[in-house]
Amino acid sequence: MFIKKTEPAQSTAQNPVVVHQAETVKEHLTATSEHITSLVAEGVRIQGDMVLEKGIRIDGTIVGNVEVTGIGSIYVSPGGFVEGNIFAKKLLLSGKVKGNISCNTVLVAASAQVDGDIEYSVLKIATGASINGHVSLKQPAQDVQSQHPELLVVTG
Repeated sequence: MFIKKTEPAQSTAQNPVVVHQAETVKEHLTATSEHITSLVAEGVRIQGDMVLEKGIRIDGTIVGNVEVTGIGSIYVSPGGFVEGNIFAKKLLLSGKVKGNISCNTVLVAASAQVDGDIEYSVLKIATGASINGHVSLKQPAQDVQSQHPELLVVTG
């Protein structure tokens, strides 16, 4: 498949725009699925905080904070719901989150809904996603570029 490069998005020095080159939640999930070792299945409801060393896929409901301390991603599927804060290196969000998110990389699909703040280093939001909260950068854009050379970072 060929990808046509487009002109970078407009930004200001205070609000850098990070553009991911043709990566979707589905493509990223396929690439990182070997680090997802836990599942909260559809119809399952867990109440309480979860701390995991590897990734988790959430198809059900978690009422409590979710944290991945090691490798792996948190994937909230279109039917998944988290009522609590999320902490991880990477979040792939297609479902709903009612709480704050603090992750290095956040990919938000068109079906996603967030009611809370997002703190990120790399952020991709698909058209149609709903975010009700503040969005803030964890680190300067120059650091993002050095850690993720595959990204185009526009700072103004």
